[in-house]
Parts: sequence; C-alpha cells; structure tokens
Amino acid sequence: MPYRFRLKEPLDDGAQRIAREQLERAIKAFEDGAPTDLAIHGARRRLKKVRALLRLIRPGLGGKTYKHWNSDLRDTGVLFSDARDAIVMAAAADSLAEKAPARAKQAIAAVQRLMVAAQVQAGPDERNNAVSAGIERIRAAASDVENLRCGGLSIQDLGEGAAMGLEQSKDAFAHAFKAEDDESFHEWRKSVQRHWRHMQLLHAAWPEFFDVRANLAQDIARLLGDDHDLSILKTFAAERIGAGLTEKQAGVVFDFAQKRQDKLRAKAKVLGGALLAATPKALAQETEAYWEMSKDKKADQPPHQDDLGGGADAIEEEIAEANRPDSPLIQQ
Repeated sequence: MPYRFRLKEPLDDGAQRIAREQLERAIKAFEDGAPTDLAIHGARRRLKKVRALLRLIRPGLGGKTYKHWNSDLRDTGVLFSDARDAIVMAAAADSLAEKAPARAKQAIAAVQRLMVAAQVQAGPDERNNAVSAGIERIRAAASDVENLRCGGLSIQDLGEGAAMGLEQSKDAFAHAFKAEDDESFHEWRKSVQRHWRHMQLLHAAWPEFFDVRANLAQDIARLLGDDHDLSILKTFAAERIGAGLTEKQAGVVFDFAQKRQDKLRAKAKVLGGALLAATPKALAQETEAYWEMSKDKKADQPPHQDDLGGGADAIEEEIAEANRPDSPLIQQ
C-alpha cells in the first residue's frame, strides 16, 4: 500500500497501518537467504520512513511513546550502518574516479584497494551478525505496532508535526551554510528527508500541492545524499593515512571530493531556498484546510493560495526565480 494516510481512515489506524507495512516489508526483503545490499539499503530506508511518521504524529503521540519508538528504531538502524556505509562508499569512489584526472584516479584507486582489504579483514560474519540482530529488532517492533496509539490523532496534530519538521529544516539549512562542514550538511539532509516523507504521508489531502513539495525535497535529499557519501569516503581516507595511504594521496582524494561536494551544495542551496520559502505556520494551515476540504465531497477545489500564504504555485515561482541566470542564489 502507498506510504500515506487515507482520508476516510481514522488517523490512529492509519499510523499503525503505515508503520506495520514498512516494518513488514523490511522483514520480507531478508527472507530469501543471505542479506543482500539491496535488502540492507531497503531496511534502513523503511526504518527512516517509520521514524519520519513518528515525527509527523509526535504532537498527538506523547513524549514517552515517541522517545521509546524513535530511540528503538534509531538503534536498530545503527546495526545496518556499517554495511550500508561500505556499499555507498564504494559507489562514491567509483563515481568520483569516473571524472577524475590521472593523479586523482591513482589516489582514488589506492583508497579502493584499502576498502576491499577492510571488507576482507572484517569478514562476512561480522556484517551478517549485525544485520541478523537488526532483523530481529524489526520483527519485535512489528509485533508491537498495536501499542502505537495516539488516543485520538487529529489533522491538527499532523499539521503541527509538518510545521515542526519544516522549521527544523529551515534551521538546519541556515546552519549548514554558516558552518560549511560535512556534519551540518548531513543534519540538513536528514531534515529534508523527513520533510519529503511528511509530504508523501499527507498526499491525499491535495496531491498536486504535496507532490510538488515532496518531489522538490526528494531532489535536494539526493544531492545531499551524494554529498554525505563523499564525506564518508573522505573520512575513510583520512583514517588510512600511514596505514596504506600517504598524506599526499589522502589530500588529493579529499580535495577532489570537496570540489564535487561544493557543486552539489550549490545546487542544493538553490532548491532549498525554494522549498523553505514557505512558513511553518502557513504549511500547518494548508495541511488542515486541504485535509478537511478533501474529506468534504461537496468541495470542488482546494482553497485559494492567496488565502493561505503559499502552495504549489508559490514553490514553482520560487524555483523559476532561483534558476534565473542573474539570480543571487546562482551568483553565490
């Protein structure tokens, strides 16, 4: 079933259904034998989708319940992290090598050899044991979904949750471009991913509006995902200086990866300016108004944007403005 709430379904029931579907799909991906890279990636993605759901319903969930579920799923995701990092780091190195000059190619090749050696040294048992523990925790969470109750979740709660997520992303955006460090951009990426999933969850209220925001957030998340993969590669290279990699080789990899990151971040900044132009208050109002109107069969169309301060048209105008050749965002 789609990752979204249904208009005619009690929101409490919807939250349980969505969480259960994601957890059960994560388990099913591992049923065919040894854990594949695809299954590991899928499990992490589905855990993030459940955690995004928790963030959206948090205003109606209660602090104790939220903390229990969020911390449990976060710790479960950590069990898949090493395997996931090895996968994306290898892919990042391959992608970086494709456009690298000869000197950089040699340095990247040295890093790639060390990656292979590290995986051989770790062996499959360590990875499989961690993944197996993760699978068991997902099974336990799936069996406990019946206890994920809000006691009357409302669309006002969802509107507030979406607004809180947007506010956090705006703060993370501002901090990332002030700090200019890998960790800050990773935090912004996580907040953008949550906002993307919040828009997916609210899709039924007005697909045209929420799809525009979801697609834009997804584009930003992909750019920042590539950025984060490069940061993992840089960290790996830095940790291998004097242990198979010279300081000069590591410096070449670091500099070339940073140049790629600078380009990714410049693109993300333009799109981020468009996505984050809306105010949290306006998003909460739009969410509530569109949901209630869509449930009313007599409604022919959503409320006019001028009455609610934003919407899909406003986002598209922001994107067009940001991409003009003389745009100050492009110039920066």
